[in-house]
Amino acid sequence: DLNGWQQVKLNNGLSDPPQFFRTSGKDFIVYADSRGEINIIDRRGRQRIRVEEGLLRSTGSPVYENKTNNKGIFLMASSKGDLAYIDINGKTTTSRFGDHGNHPWFDYCDFTGDKENDFIFCGNGKVDVYTKKKDVIASASMPGSSFSKPVVYSSKRVSWLAVRDLKSRKIIVFNTNNQSVKGNSLLSDADPVIFYSDGEKMPVLVTVLGGKMIFTLLK
Repeated sequence: DLNGWQQVKLNNGLSDPPQFFRTSGKDFIVYADSRGEINIIDRRGRQRIRVEEGLLRSTGSPVYENKTNNKGIFLMASSKGDLAYIDINGKTTTSRFGDHGNHPWFDYCDFTGDKENDFIFCGNGKVDVYTKKKDVIASASMPGSSFSKPVVYSSKRVSWLAVRDLKSRKIIVFNTNNQSVKGNSLLSDADPVIFYSDGEKMPVLVTVLGGKMIFTLLK
């Protein structure tokens, strides 16, 4: 056991493994219970931030350190589909980035390669990549779908996003320039993977159909 650790009580159990952050010279261990309620403690198990009541984290969203503005030190998608911030005092604020239903998938990464993180929401039959000003960089839709977790391949030249509809097994793929990949082979029995292979000039999309792996160059 860690010397000085105070036992943390979990009334509703953990939804995901805790996340660790170190920023501004302080340690933060962030975790959500099965309801999505956020708790923030230090490395001794003591409460670091008392989060304002009412915020529930989306089941499809990790917590991220905010690198975009001064609205808070952490951000995530809320259970209602909003972008949610938590500041150092535990105050929460939200911002709306379109309607992606309840508990959307969310990612916060540099999709355009401009060294600024973008906001990716996936749910309610659509996936959208936004700038911090809420402008849509790229998007795709499939009404009535139930998406798996999107996979993002980022590069300085062009980035790609792929996501699978759990109902139809169809794969949606698009890049930074909002160009999509279409074809009858874009079905998969498993979630897609994107990787860059030595010797190839372009990233490769890997899907699985009928027990066979299918490799598609993204160009």
